[in-house]
Amino acid sequence: MRVYKPTYSKPLPEKAKIFSRKGKRFAKFKDAKGHTAEARLTKAGDKILCETEHWHIGFEDNRGIRRQLKAFTNEQATKRLADRIQNCRNLLSRYPLRYGMSLSALGCWMPNERRRVKR
Repeated sequence: MRVYKPTYSKPLPEKAKIFSRKGKRFAKFKDAKGHTAEARLTKAGDKILCETEHWHIGFEDNRGIRRQLKAFTNEQATKRLADRIQNCRNLLSRYPLRYGMSLSALGCWMPNERRRVKR
């Protein structure tokens, strides 16, 4: 079970100042609201790396298929959801369900956290 924030790249903004900190390269620039922002650069150094707003959970379901679940903006709430998923996985491994039911079919056990599970 893995709780993480994925990153994505964006073009390097105009008038960005590039600097190094602890051996990593960063860019300092003004965002759309005019605030000063910093972002790490990609290995090539031509784009900036941004984190998504939401935390994600990566896990393997009871069939061995890797799943990715977009969760909450709060890390603690995401960890609680990850614990619930782990509990469901443990139940499925101890008491296998019939007719090919999988972890995604157990959404009723998590009524307030219905999310779309990706393969």
